Amino acid sequence: MDKERLTMDDTDDMADTLASGKTAPQCILLVKGNPTTATLDEELDPQILRRLEADTNPVLLRRVINLFIDETTTRLRDIAAARAGGDWQRLQREAHILKSSAGTLGAKHLQEYARRLDHTCRTGDLVTAHCLAESIDKVAALALEALTRYYFHLPTSGPQTTLRKYN
Repeated sequence: MDKERLTMDDTDDMADTLASGKTAPQCILLVKGNPTTATLDEELDPQILRRLEADTNPVLLRRVINLFIDETTTRLRDIAAARAGGDWQRLQREAHILKSSAGTLGAKHLQEYARRLDHTCRTGDLVTAHCLAESIDKVAALALEALTRYYFHLPTSGPQTTLRKYN
């Protein structure tokens, strides 16, 4: 990570911690819930899901959920790599895409978290961006778990699709 870029906002101690690859205590963020207890309504917007069900069909919606899980898993790896490498433009781009795709499926907390990450990268708040990027996988786990539960509640008429597990 490029320490020079982090010291712009008089964050020398934080910059040293980030440049060393350690987790900074300032990066401890509150993440509501946990993947084993999150309810659908806490993580997902039921109106968006009902609209998607009405506009498509269960088989297509299952495919869309599968695609979202696959792409989000890849995107989270890319976010981690961008954070580790100090590539703030890439981090912003990945967060922006994640924000949009999470919103499409009604993953409201993940969408908001990705929006905040996108915004902090755009405005040059690199310390906050680093912290958000470091913990976004926890927020994503809640959304992906809720979508997995939702997936299994969809009617199974038509050709079956197999849910791919995220990790």
